[in-house]
Amino acid sequence: MNPNASLGTLPQVTAAELCRYFTLSEAGKNALTPEVAPEAFVQLLTEQKQNSDAVQLIAHYLPKRQAVFWALSCVRQFIPVLTGEGEAALKAAERWIAEPTDENRAATLKAADVADAGTPAGCTALAAYYSDGLPKTDDAKQNARAYFLTSKLVASALLMTATENPEQMQQRFEAFVEKGLEIVQRMKQ
Repeated sequence: MNPNASLGTLPQVTAAELCRYFTLSEAGKNALTPEVAPEAFVQLLTEQKQNSDAVQLIAHYLPKRQAVFWALSCVRQFIPVLTGEGEAALKAAERWIAEPTDENRAATLKAADVADAGTPAGCTALAAYYSDGLPKTDDAKQNARAYFLTSKLVASALLMTATENPEQMQQRFEAFVEKGLEIVQRMKQ
């Protein structure tokens, strides 16, 4: 893996182009216009309380390393007491974020397996692992889906974290979107 491959920059795309890679809610589909920018659409989705859509869009918009950092930050903030395995999974993801080498990426898979990829921490570590994608095929659609596997795992980690506490779900989603948009803005500077 090229150590700089996951550093990335924000893609020059519309929200509609990104939304092809995940399933928008009906309200999200109705609000989507062909030329709307990703940040503007996130704001609109947030105003309409379509938080799951907003989280998925940010996860697909951010470069992989920044997306994993976003998930890790949110999981750490809202699940402060983790199992030992969950903590190890997040530490493995942190090592990969700090130094995105093949060795650190491989360690995230092992940590995700031990923590359980069905947990926010395990899912975050697995997102780091799949940052290098899957082997390329002759099917362009399959390659595109594989490219966005990290995005889907980041969104899953955040959705699990948000829904873990139903009374705080709205507050958590709002905090996730705010943090995600902060990362987007920092990348533009």
